[in-house]
Amino acid sequence: MAKLGRRQGRVLALPLLLLALVASACQPAKPPEPTAAQKAAAARAAQQRLDQQRCLRDRDTLRQQLNALRSTEVELARARAETYVPTPRPQPLDPALEARFSQADQELDSVRYQQALDSWQQAERQRYGAWSQRQSSQQQRLEERQRRQLTSLKALNSSLFDPAKPEQLSQAAVTKYSSCDPARF
Repeated sequence: MAKLGRRQGRVLALPLLLLALVASACQPAKPPEPTAAQKAAAARAAQQRLDQQRCLRDRDTLRQQLNALRSTEVELARARAETYVPTPRPQPLDPALEARFSQADQELDSVRYQQALDSWQQAERQRYGAWSQRQSSQQQRLEERQRRQLTSLKALNSSLFDPAKPEQLSQAAVTKYSSCDPARF
């Protein structure tokens, strides 16, 4: 009986083995692993979608910050271009008119003119010094505002800056991120 049980067990095992082989052959084949190029393309596509979503989310903030930066740049350019305008210099008396006066009056007019000229020069030095100080303060204030605005833009999107000149905006990147055009991503 023991021989019969083993034989019957072998007979039953054979159909089960065949059934298992058929079942495994019927399973769908695993898709082939993507190549490195396919993985890279998928990663780029995913990154482009993320970049565009971020662009759309930040577009209004970006435009406001760019407009503020442009305004500061215009103010700074004006401040740098501004020149000092002195007050009119005292005019000496007309020589033809002065010739009608006596020698003593001419000497007195000459002394008065020299005093007026000295006073004017001293006042102009003070006036120019005050103007120069105001100009310097204004330019420093505008340059600091510009640095803060650039830092804020860099925090918002570092891709806006030229890799070769990290302190300078890339006009192509500004255009890309201002429009959020899907074709540019």
